[in-house]
Amino acid sequence: MKKLISLLFVSVLIGCGGGSPQTPAIQPTVSLSSTNETGYVNPSVTLTWTSTNATSCTLNDPTNSTVPTNGSVTKPFSNYLKTNTTITCIGGYATTPVSASVSVPNFSAPATLQPGKYRLTLLDYRYDTPSTEFNIYGNQTTSLDAMKILIDRAKNVGFNGFILTTQASIDPNTGLISYTVDKTVVKTLPKDFWKVVDYIKSQGMYVWISISIVDGKLDIPVKYTFNNFSKEVLFKSVTDYSVGLAAIAQQHKVDGLLMEGQHLDTREFQPYWTDMVSKLRMSFSGKLALSSYGETPIIALFDYFNYYTHNALSNTPIYDLAKIVSLYNNDTLGLDEPKLLRNIYNKYGTKIMISLNSLSADVGVGLAPPDYWTAMVTNIFTTTPYSKPALSNKMKILKMQAFLEMVALQISDITDGVAIEGFSPWLEVTKFSNPTNPLYPYYADGANLTEDIDAQKVLNSYFSKPWGYHSLP
Repeated sequence: MKKLISLLFVSVLIGCGGGSPQTPAIQPTVSLSSTNETGYVNPSVTLTWTSTNATSCTLNDPTNSTVPTNGSVTKPFSNYLKTNTTITCIGGYATTPVSASVSVPNFSAPATLQPGKYRLTLLDYRYDTPSTEFNIYGNQTTSLDAMKILIDRAKNVGFNGFILTTQASIDPNTGLISYTVDKTVVKTLPKDFWKVVDYIKSQGMYVWISISIVDGKLDIPVKYTFNNFSKEVLFKSVTDYSVGLAAIAQQHKVDGLLMEGQHLDTREFQPYWTDMVSKLRMSFSGKLALSSYGETPIIALFDYFNYYTHNALSNTPIYDLAKIVSLYNNDTLGLDEPKLLRNIYNKYGTKIMISLNSLSADVGVGLAPPDYWTAMVTNIFTTTPYSKPALSNKMKILKMQAFLEMVALQISDITDGVAIEGFSPWLEVTKFSNPTNPLYPYYADGANLTEDIDAQKVLNSYFSKPWGYHSLP
C-alpha cells in the first residue's frame, strides 16, 4: 500500500508539472547600419550594430565571424562582395536566431527602361592576366569568379549592360592579327570570356562587344603609314578576325558589336568597311555600331553611331553643374557637341550612342594634365620616376552628372544609349590595389569606377530614374 501511495504521489507531481518552472523565451533583437560608404582612394565602410537579449552574434563581412553583441567595425569597401551584409544573433533562451541586413553600398533600385535603351559601362576584359596573378579576393584576376564581382557591382549601380572591350591586335610589321607582338603577354581572349558573356546575359543585362583595331605592342590605335603592308592586308586580317568573333557572339546571344577604327574610319577606307560590315551581317544578327570621334560617311553602314565625348570643356576647374552642361555647346575647340550629333542623326538616320571618360586627375573639365598618359605608359614599361597627378573626384563626378544632364536635356530623343567608363579586373590585382603602387592613381583615380564609391552613388541617383531624367530645368 505504501508503494502504491508513493507511485501515485510521483505521478501527481509529473502531471502537475512539478519541479522548477521554465524560464520564458525572450526573443533577442538586433539592428545594423552602415556609414562612410565613400571615397575613391582606399574607400572604407563602417558597420555598426546593437542588440538586446543576445548572447552571441555572427557577421558575414563577407566571412562569417563571431562579433560582440554590440559594436562596430571598419573595413575596406573591397571586403564587401555581397549586395547585403547580414548580422545574425541568438540568445535569451529563444530557439530562433534573429538577423538584420544592410546594403553596402546603399543603392536605390535601378529604373526599368524601355527595350533598346542602354545604360552601359565598359568592362576592360581584353586578355588574360597570368594564371599566378590574383586579386584582392583571392580569385585569379580574369576568372569568371573575379568578373562576377564587377558585374554584380555595376548592376547594383544601375547599368543595364556592358561593353566588353576586345582588340584586333595588329603586328606593326606585317599588318596581320597577332597575339604575341608584346612578348610579355599573350593577347588572346580570356579563357572565361564566353562564360562571362553568358553570366551577364543570365542577369538580364545587355552585352555588346567592342572590337578595337590597335597596335599589338602599344595596345592603342595608331595612324598607319602602310609602308610595311597594304590596306588590303590589314582590313582582310581585321575582317576575318571580326567575322570569326561575330559567329561565336551569335551563339551566345550577344546584343551588339561595336567597331572601333580610329584613324581608319575616313572616306578612303570606306570600301573596306563596306565589305567588313556586309560579312558581319551574314554571321551576326545583332546590332552593329561604329565608334568614332566625329562625322564620317562610314556611319551610314551601321545601326548605331557611338560618339566619344573627348574634347575638354574648360581649361580651368569649374564646380558649377549648370555651367559645365552649357560648355557642351561650346567646348574648348568651339564645338557644339549636341548640335553635331543632331546633324549626324538627321543626315544618316543612324541611332546615337554616346560615351564618356571622366578623370579625377583633370586640371580642367575634361582636360587631363599634359603628361598624364605619357607618365602612365612610362610607368608600365619602365621604372622611370614621375610625379603623381593631383586628384580631385569632385570635378570628375560633376562632369558625369553634366554628361547625363546634357543628354537628357538636349538629345534624349535621338539617343538610345549612354556608356560610361568603366570597370576593370586589373585594378583589383593585389599589386595594383595598393595606393603606394605608382600605377594605382591611373587605375583607381582616372576614369575607372571599380572602387569609386562616390561616383557609383551619383550614377545610381540618375539610373534609379527613367530614361531622360535630369535635375536641371
